[in-house]
Amino acid sequence: MPVPCGLQSAGRYAVKHNAWADFADPPTRANCQRFDVPAGTTSTGALRTDVDAGSLPGVGKFIPDLCHDAHDCSLGTADDWLRQWMPVLMGGPDYRSGQLAIVVTFDEDDNSGPNTVLTTVIAPQFNHVVSTETLTHYSLSRYFAELSKTPALREAASAPSLRAAFGFWGTASSQPTCRHRTAARFRMSSCRQW
Repeated sequence: MPVPCGLQSAGRYAVKHNAWADFADPPTRANCQRFDVPAGTTSTGALRTDVDAGSLPGVGKFIPDLCHDAHDCSLGTADDWLRQWMPVLMGGPDYRSGQLAIVVTFDEDDNSGPNTVLTTVIAPQFNHVVSTETLTHYSLSRYFAELSKTPALREAASAPSLRAAFGFWGTASSQPTCRHRTAARFRMSSCRQW
């Protein structure tokens, strides 16, 4: 995103992936200008500053551009981008203290079968567990609502909870590991974006 709360697509930024831009009421638009900001790079910028300070929000969303999300570039390019960011995110005090879970998901599959996408949850308190719960993007939306202590909207209110499926109830351990879940139709929504 080239500017805070970018309302139009520009370059590799796709406004259609930024849900905050869809809300026009004055309080939401003001919060969009304040909190929906360009991430910067792995070495400098808003996200790196928040990671280093241990001041990541309770709910956040980090949306890659059209190249780094593999829409317009290769999966290898997207993987390289993610490989650069993961050590930064996992190296910050929020992650190390068990206060940050990282959810990596996709909004569509490769069209080789039913719309099934990989979702990976990475947090210090997990230990290579695979969830067998059938989840959707609404499950992630419900989890965000649970984290922000707001009512889950529409279909998210009755969706299986990502929180329960991945066991976000345990205590943190010092060894970061991953949980993987293949789920249909996942995409994030949140309170802070970079």
